[in-house]
Amino acid sequence: MISWTTTNNWINFYTRDKLWDNELFEEEITINTRWDAWKAFYHSWKFALANNILVLKLRGLNKFHKLYLATCFSKLRYGGYNNYPTINSLKEDLISLPVNSDNQINYPLIETYIKAIQKLVIKDLVDKVNEKLETYKNIL
Repeated sequence: MISWTTTNNWINFYTRDKLWDNELFEEEITINTRWDAWKAFYHSWKFALANNILVLKLRGLNKFHKLYLATCFSKLRYGGYNNYPTINSLKEDLISLPVNSDNQINYPLIETYIKAIQKLVIKDLVDKVNEKLETYKNIL
């Protein structure tokens, strides 16, 4: 269940309850409407909603596009008691996206950018693990 929690991409709990098809979502962006933890996430697995969560159904986009957009949405200025996101307020917001020479959204560039970031993160993790292993070898 996706619900408001401050950790684990808002995964509040897992359930084996039988849910209707219209209660399940997959490969969508979720946006928390709680004022104290405004954030957007992309979820690639099947999920259901508990409370205070909006789902953005963005058809025709792949996971890399949605990861990029979730980051863009997370940078919008929401917060405070009366300033929480709604579907209507999100429709009014503007986000900057890269465009090509035809002034169309440059989806290939977005995909390449996200893949490059993922490779850098993986490389950083591998470097840290190797550093720890080397430290352990030196201690032993």
